[in-house]
Amino acid sequence: MAATAQDSTAPLNVPGEKKDEDEYETEYSPFYGIEKGAVLQEARIFHDPNLDPRRCSQVITKLLYLLNQGETFTKKEASEVFFAATKLFQAKDPHLRRMVYLCIKDICPGSDEVRGH
Repeated sequence: MAATAQDSTAPLNVPGEKKDEDEYETEYSPFYGIEKGAVLQEARIFHDPNLDPRRCSQVITKLLYLLNQGETFTKKEASEVFFAATKLFQAKDPHLRRMVYLCIKDICPGSDEVRGH
């Protein structure tokens, strides 16, 4: 993973609070330990005929998080996610459709793949 301003594996400190060593509270990022391969496996739910908009939105959030942390996708990975996500535009949930737009905007495959080489 690329170096970032905030390490996603490091605990978050509670700002403005000082605590003794034994009272020190640690909060972890909800994205702690996310791995690209696992998220790509989760993205297979985009093909599920019984669509769960909440679960799909969570997977898209993870994908966007990885991209914003500097993670790169191969052309094949990007294409698979892109075409699977476009199916989600058929969902009735407006929040999910907005998330799909963000996902497609960031994961857009190379133009050579869209044209078919």
